[in-house]
Amino acid sequence: MWIGGFSEREGRTWFAPWEFPSGMAPLPREATSSTSVNFEIYVISAKTEQPEAAWQWLSFLSRQLPNREAPARRSLLESDAFTEQVGEKAASTLRAALNSETLLLSGGDTIKFVTGKDFFAVFPLAISNICSGDTTAREALSAAQEQLSD
Repeated sequence: MWIGGFSEREGRTWFAPWEFPSGMAPLPREATSSTSVNFEIYVISAKTEQPEAAWQWLSFLSRQLPNREAPARRSLLESDAFTEQVGEKAASTLRAALNSETLLLSGGDTIKFVTGKDFFAVFPLAISNICSGDTTAREALSAAQEQLSD
């Protein structure tokens, strides 16, 4: 069993695809399930001279099916197109991982276990506050991190 990133499936991030059959499955669990989560995000500089064009570009990108990561939108993750692109086992495994009760978040020198319920309640609110202009990205994400650290 290889425990690696979704992008590593079938040797995709290696120099050559694996030359043996492989598959994906959620990790075994006892009382709760858990998964490691890494994010790649799209951002717009606060100093951009073309905010509307930048927003249109970001909106376009977030609606695309990536070939190595989870889609930016849950609707794409749940879509038939995503399942067709990565295969049923990979899609169902990724969906199960993202619905885990416990998420392992890592960044910099810190590793934090949080419940998926808490994370998916706090993080989208932070993004909403940033997009609405109610707060800066730094303020919103710092507040979210504080909430998850409690």
